Amino acid sequence: MENEEKEILDSETQDNVGDDVTTKEVEETSSETEESTGGLEKATKVAEDQKRRAEKAEAKLKELKAQLNDEKTEPKTEGQKDDATQVKSTGDSLSKEEAILYSRGLSEDEVEKIKSIAKLEESNPLAAAESDYFTIWKDKKDKAKETQETQLGASRGSAKVTPKKDIGTPGISSDEHRNLWKKQMGR
Repeated sequence: MENEEKEILDSETQDNVGDDVTTKEVEETSSETEESTGGLEKATKVAEDQKRRAEKAEAKLKELKAQLNDEKTEPKTEGQKDDATQVKSTGDSLSKEEAILYSRGLSEDEVEKIKSIAKLEESNPLAAAESDYFTIWKDKKDKAKETQETQLGASRGSAKVTPKKDIGTPGISSDEHRNLWKKQMGR
């Protein structure tokens, strides 16, 4: 039904197309097209100028970015230390989560472990710091460090400690026993 109405409307508009057009109107439209081709040439020229300016600006932007990257890779001297942002040796800046972890007193090894756990669990580092994996790893590491510290021997130059002998010490001679007894009694 709709298609039939559409066909009827199309046929009516096609019939009326050629009836009202005069030669004067045809001449006016042809002069307008000549003016528009002149305007088209002018618009084309403007577009080319804009394109050249955009290319120059892009080249300048690339040059400035390259200079900025070169300045970032140059090592800073002691006077140029940036206290506001800490930069690792790899050139990556410190993230917010890492800064929080460092402020909690965690070492660099612990933060790296947290980051790897967070990557495996697909979570953020702060949640990974509270995970069982990290707490177990940290407890194990702390115990190993504690046992290592307790097993450290005395230095080679330290004095040898001799056990203190008293009357109840087994294996002492009778003369030593007598001398210790006299010392204890104040004689």
